[in-house]
Amino acid sequence: MKNIRLYMIWLSCFISFLTAGDYIQKIPSTPPLKIEQTKSWYSGVVFFYNNTFVDDYAWFDKSVQNQDEIAGVGLIGGYNLSSKCPIEGRVYKSFLMLDYADIVDVSVFLKPTYKFDDSGFSLYGLIGVGYVSVEGENGKTPAADEVIGKTIIEGMNFQYGIGVSYKLDGGMLESNRWSVFVEYISYMRDKSMKPTRLYDYNPNKYDELSMNGLNLGILYHF
Repeated sequence: MKNIRLYMIWLSCFISFLTAGDYIQKIPSTPPLKIEQTKSWYSGVVFFYNNTFVDDYAWFDKSVQNQDEIAGVGLIGGYNLSSKCPIEGRVYKSFLMLDYADIVDVSVFLKPTYKFDDSGFSLYGLIGVGYVSVEGENGKTPAADEVIGKTIIEGMNFQYGIGVSYKLDGGMLESNRWSVFVEYISYMRDKSMKPTRLYDYNPNKYDELSMNGLNLGILYHF
């Protein structure tokens, strides 16, 4: 009788163990957390169209006499401090000048970014400083003789802008390493040209220079 009791206790424990094991197997496993890895470094190329102007400008309008339309290429290098705020440096050089100005710009920006879920689109701002150099160029409309080939303006300026980017994904670009962007930037506002001048107009009225631009570029994220 004693042996039967021990056997029943043992059997009960064994059945409980099997049942517990079956229960444990039926518990759904929790999938591992998916952590998005931000690629830290990126670089790219930008193609720019700038207006260098005195008191007025119009995009793609050659009738505005006191502006110069300038095109060129720039290089970009950036680092993601976080997914929402990269820092980047830029260098621009003009190659196509309609009239008066040849420019060089070296800038550093903070780039606060807002991403629209999984659509691939991002909206960002640019806030920073940049060194701008404008040199007189004898283009389609002759510049003043005393400024051709000479520096009209150079120095540091507060710069700001806004842009939209899109991450390319699909086909041969499944790695999500490429993105394209379009943006507007103000490089310089009402910078004094005294004692020299860029435009061959009244120096008492046309003595300050501004520059803004439209950019189109592509980035590669390492």
